[in-house]
Amino acid sequence: MLSYHVRLWSPATALVGLATAAVALRVYLSWADKRRNRGRSNIRDTLPRDLNTWRLIDSVEEAGRVWEAVRLAFAHSGIFLWSPGGSASRADPNHTKLSNGFAYLTPTRGEAWLRNLEEFSCHNELTRGGTTADGLHVVIRVASIGDEGKRHAEILRKLARGTKCLFMDNHVVPLWREVQFEDIGFIVSPFVAHSMKDCYGWWAENSVGDIVDMILQALEAIVFVHDLALQDLCKSNYVVQWHPESLKTNKVPLCRPRAFLTDFEMAYEFPAEVASEDRLLIGTPIKDYQRPVPPEISSGEPYDPFKSDVWQLAESFSDFRATVSDIDAILGQMFDTDASQRLSAVEARDKLAAVVHNLPAASLLIPPTLSLLSTMSNQNYQDIKVPVAGDNTQGATMSQGFAGKYKAHEYSASSVGVLIRTIESATGSKLLLSFADNRTKLYHAAQCEKVPDNTPLGAAPA
Repeated sequence: MLSYHVRLWSPATALVGLATAAVALRVYLSWADKRRNRGRSNIRDTLPRDLNTWRLIDSVEEAGRVWEAVRLAFAHSGIFLWSPGGSASRADPNHTKLSNGFAYLTPTRGEAWLRNLEEFSCHNELTRGGTTADGLHVVIRVASIGDEGKRHAEILRKLARGTKCLFMDNHVVPLWREVQFEDIGFIVSPFVAHSMKDCYGWWAENSVGDIVDMILQALEAIVFVHDLALQDLCKSNYVVQWHPESLKTNKVPLCRPRAFLTDFEMAYEFPAEVASEDRLLIGTPIKDYQRPVPPEISSGEPYDPFKSDVWQLAESFSDFRATVSDIDAILGQMFDTDASQRLSAVEARDKLAAVVHNLPAASLLIPPTLSLLSTMSNQNYQDIKVPVAGDNTQGATMSQGFAGKYKAHEYSASSVGVLIRTIESATGSKLLLSFADNRTKLYHAAQCEKVPDNTPLGAAPA
């Protein structure tokens, strides 16, 4: 006779099995977590220990290695880092095109201009382009390492998200996301098409009306963040959705791009209870500060940082001439070396708006004049002659700004120009070159190489 032994199921047996499985799972997860953390710790040991070290990475290879090390951390957060390419990072050209609401093509440039919306030129290695999992282009910035930079992130949380970011006069680039890797805090903002530094003197064929509208928005941005002394203000810290280039269309634009303020790394926030007359600072925001500063900062005495912000913004436009006397007069008052006579941001905004709104829009459909300025050691400024580009550089040699010829490299293009101004800023040395087509462009010094003075000049790279 056959005999069958049947093992009967019981609730107690099932509970023992489940408990055993749960213990095994906990052990595995603990092991996996330790292994992952050990891997993250090993990666962290290869990354810069402070913001300045990261900012000053000076080789493409090292920058690529550093950002590649955190690629997986961003992938886990649904963000794909752009590939490095010289001084820029580039999006995957095969991704599905999707508007993020902050970067647009114009009819005058067309689809041929698309590569400029899929490329992010880095001022320094703290920033890199990226794309979210749902296809939106973003800019990623190292905001904090340990305790360093935490104030920057806190300021953005107040201004760039929540109810405040919805106000129409708030021009701060929105804060879309934060990513934490060990002690490194990254902020993620929408990719905005172009820097305001391109608004004249470079490729953008903007009219005086286009440029003055950007200046008005820049002032409105300062007024909105009224508790913040920015301490590092210039047109290169603003970005715009597109450049209207109304000189190409010869028409007043039906709408204009919105300008956004970026970079609060140097900002100082006064507590709300501090009276306006007591909102004073002494000295520069950091040691070895490189941006031009007004005389009151150099004096060593307490100064109004809001007035110095206005001066710095005006200084970055100091080579711009609207050739409309009332507009140029206001810009001059913003640039007054006497802080007591200098316009505040509110005064400058209101005066400039009043002038513009009382002029026919078509009257500002004119080209700006570029009046190059040479920064002297005593912080005085004087106009210098703009050398006429061409193979005969005799006139340029006589100009105070001439300092030889350089070949500028931009993406896959290169061209030889005359050096007419060297600019030292917080982001390093820059060279302003004049080309054979009488256009001027600004380049990071690392993008330029000195060539013999008899080298023929070329046209400015498109």
